[in-house]
Amino acid sequence: MYQKTVFGIASVFFLGIGLALAQDKAGVEKLNEEYRAAIENGDVDTMVSLHTEDAVRARTGSPVAVGHAKIRSAITEQFKDRDPNYLISVTIHDIKFLSQDVAIVHGGFKAQIGTGHFIRTVVKKGNSWKIAAIQIARDLD
Repeated sequence: MYQKTVFGIASVFFLGIGLALAQDKAGVEKLNEEYRAAIENGDVDTMVSLHTEDAVRARTGSPVAVGHAKIRSAITEQFKDRDPNYLISVTIHDIKFLSQDVAIVHGGFKAQIGTGHFIRTVVKKGNSWKIAAIQIARDLD
């Protein structure tokens, strides 16, 4: 009887964790889709708002940007000569949860500028996810 009770409690506990992580995965995927749409629309304000206040952004060929003001400046510079019909497709390769409120996202992108990969460290703030760090690198031709 004792073993069945312990097994039952453990099953409910791990099922709860699994459901929480599934919900969190949906939240991380939502963040990634919002970010992709903001890139495609050239919406710098939304892109910046999806970062934490002290986020770090590292992109091949650009200086590292820390914090909203520097990230805004870096994105504005990146978009200054951008095609108004810019399209980007993003594929999420993997989401690894380090805890219930921290995840690492590895993905790839394809756009007019070429293809590449990104790694994002995302953190849960309240009920939403934010980018705490992002590394972006284009593929070599």
